[in-house]
Amino acid sequence: VTIDPISKTAAMLSIPRDLYVPLPGYNELQRINTAYFWGEVNELPGGGPGFAEQTVTYNFGIPLQRYAVIDFEGFKGIVNAVGGVEIDVPQEIVDYEYPTPDYGTELLQIPAGRVHMDGDLALKYVRTRHGDSDFGRLQRQQQVMLSIRDKAVSL
Repeated sequence: VTIDPISKTAAMLSIPRDLYVPLPGYNELQRINTAYFWGEVNELPGGGPGFAEQTVTYNFGIPLQRYAVIDFEGFKGIVNAVGGVEIDVPQEIVDYEYPTPDYGTELLQIPAGRVHMDGDLALKYVRTRHGDSDFGRLQRQQQVMLSIRDKAVSL
């Protein structure tokens, strides 16, 4: 996310988690989402977030000034703190293999149309990926982020 307070504008860029890129200091291409893991495992300066930040700058020339790390519970808490979000679901989602916390799976169904989502459902909406591609998931993530923003500024 980039925010320009003077022009009162913002923009968001999503990077597909399965994009193969060179990680700084590694000889082979790896998925960009592994940068966080390697930063943590190898105890690099800044840990996982620092190495992920370095990887984005290294590959895209985009210097990052700040970052936030939010886990699933934090995400759900943010959505619940604003009273949930209203999402226009463009097409029904049916995921027969949505991952559960105990490494199992469950059926996830979200109808098409305007749906009020609490933190738990919003997390499932942004995480599901069996019905489409990584790009569909990125669109859902941006949709929810914008809805959180809209709800937060209206409070």
